[in-house]
Amino acid sequence: MLSKHGQKLAADMNLLPYPKEGFLCGKIGDIPVIIGELPDQRLVVRLWAKPGDAAPSKELEDFLRMELPDLPKGFQCKREEYGWAFLLPPMMYRKKLETIHSLFGALSQYFSENGMVPCCAHCGSPEPAGLYQCGEGAASFCENCAAECSQALQSAAAERKNKPGNLLLGLIGAVIGAVPGVVLWLLIYRLGYIAAVCGLLLAFGAVKGYSILGKRLDKKGTVVSVIVSVVMLTAALMLCYGWALYDVFGPEGFSFLDCILAVPTTLAVYPEILASFVGEFIIGLLLTGVGSFASVKRLYQQANPSTAFRKLV
Repeated sequence: MLSKHGQKLAADMNLLPYPKEGFLCGKIGDIPVIIGELPDQRLVVRLWAKPGDAAPSKELEDFLRMELPDLPKGFQCKREEYGWAFLLPPMMYRKKLETIHSLFGALSQYFSENGMVPCCAHCGSPEPAGLYQCGEGAASFCENCAAECSQALQSAAAERKNKPGNLLLGLIGAVIGAVPGVVLWLLIYRLGYIAAVCGLLLAFGAVKGYSILGKRLDKKGTVVSVIVSVVMLTAALMLCYGWALYDVFGPEGFSFLDCILAVPTTLAVYPEILASFVGEFIIGLLLTGVGSFASVKRLYQQANPSTAFRKLV
């Protein structure tokens, strides 16, 4: 998703925003350019160009170093096969806008002075058809490479759809993956706290465990993993309350297992304990949801990458 700063940057730089995809696109002269946001708040600027009739008078990296001596620390310029990628470190919005303005101005000057022409990101053809969204990213393609990319995405989607998954093994994997979260929950609860990190570990472990043993993380697998997370959260609280009972009745000869098995009866007989259990369960559920939503979503997206393909500009 494109952040608010990203959308503001699109307006200030006269670029086309694609909020759901998380990038901006436009041109520097005739050269296609994409600006994407990374999870660590860095920006990546990518463009595709090659020399025209004559070789450039100097390398782009040297030109930028001379023209823009005040580029922020952490700025990187990486040469790719048929273009460049520029990494901009996290910074305040005003500084970010100034840096991109300066960078685009210098790039425009360099391209003009050296007769650079736009090209295909895949084959280097000097006649790209335009910028295309290709799955999770975007690039400049000629017509032939655009068709190949579209076909490759369709084939990958069909392969994932036909890939067999194993619900039973996935369920077992989800339970095993959630165990570390249950253990951490129990230990932190004994200290008198409930922490979101426990819910994160529990839910993340369930989803990851399902994907490893189930071989395929689809919507069904995600739902199963979420259900397992809720069940394991309940089990964690049952263990916590059973341990509390053991602290009281253990010296009288009751085993830890006896105390665990006595938890349902205790909750049924003592309304105040049941109210405490339900309250802590709701808090735990909220913390698990808040702590794990982004990570679980990222795991699902990694297992099911976008197959969208369309022309942008």
